[in-house]
Amino acid sequence: MELDVFKTTVLPLRSKLQAYAYKLSDEKEDAEDVVQEVLLKLWNSRKELEHCHSIEAFAMTLTHNVCIDLLRKRRYMQAAGNLSDTICSNTPEHLLELKEKVKLIRTIIDSLPTLQRTIMRMKDVEG
Repeated sequence: MELDVFKTTVLPLRSKLQAYAYKLSDEKEDAEDVVQEVLLKLWNSRKELEHCHSIEAFAMTLTHNVCIDLLRKRRYMQAAGNLSDTICSNTPEHLLELKEKVKLIRTIIDSLPTLQRTIMRMKDVEG
């Protein structure tokens, strides 16, 4: 796919992609970032787009997936921030409470079947 074909087939989808990204992320800046990333991915895979049945459907799916990745990353960063806030409060009572919570969580995770335990560790620990 050449530049002129890309401009006529993909770039007109920008406003639709941005509206969808905004609907998922609720942040104008995040939606713009998502659309930029999607357009970059589409440009990098422009040779494969010639064989694509519906470029619009592919672009929408790609936008959806990038938004989901962004939301997961945001949730992970917020959780990490909350954890650092928790760790910073070093009162003995709070540290004891935190140790008990960690012990309870480990007990619950260890009681899961092997496959669920592996999935849980891969998702939450390894990201």
